[in-house]
Amino acid sequence: MFRKPPVKFEISDINPTLCTHIVYAFAGLDEESHTIKSRNQWLDIERDSGNAGYKNLTRIKKSYPHIKVTLSTGGWNEGSEQFSKIAGNRWERFRFIRSVMQYLEKYEFDGLDIIWKYPTLIGGSPEDKENFVTLTKELKEAFLPYGYILSKSRANTREIMSSVYDLVNRNRYLDLIYLLGYDYKGPWDSRSIRTIKWIK
Repeated sequence: MFRKPPVKFEISDINPTLCTHIVYAFAGLDEESHTIKSRNQWLDIERDSGNAGYKNLTRIKKSYPHIKVTLSTGGWNEGSEQFSKIAGNRWERFRFIRSVMQYLEKYEFDGLDIIWKYPTLIGGSPEDKENFVTLTKELKEAFLPYGYILSKSRANTREIMSSVYDLVNRNRYLDLIYLLGYDYKGPWDSRSIRTIKWIK
């Protein structure tokens, strides 16, 4: 929404008839309390003549009740350090999950998408792979009575997926998986043929 036309795109530009699910990205993690938080209160929350992004997106459901609107937390800027601390400690997981439940109810989201893109890397720990499964399991158990959706957006290359995710155990607790559709090729590639091999 901060881009200039013709690439500027706002919530009002969404065609809800084309969607079944819409993900609002991104919420952040509070470094002190390890709870979920708005990363940009002017953008997200109806405060000080702000954009009220949460409210504007979730009210789409009033006219299009088939749509599920979920909130994504994490992303590249969040890294792994905060996720690693939360996932690796029972009480931090409890505090985080409780804050998520309160946040989803307050802002009328239908669930949570986690984009902890690189567990064990970028400030993470070797235990992240196993601890991420535990966090996912406990989130799903908390969500079940309320019907909240739990999804995961994950990296899209075989090398990353096999090294940082326990796909078999974690996937059983997810309702949806979003495979990120970018970074297939970049300045780190020496030959375009590598991208073709990954796709195959």
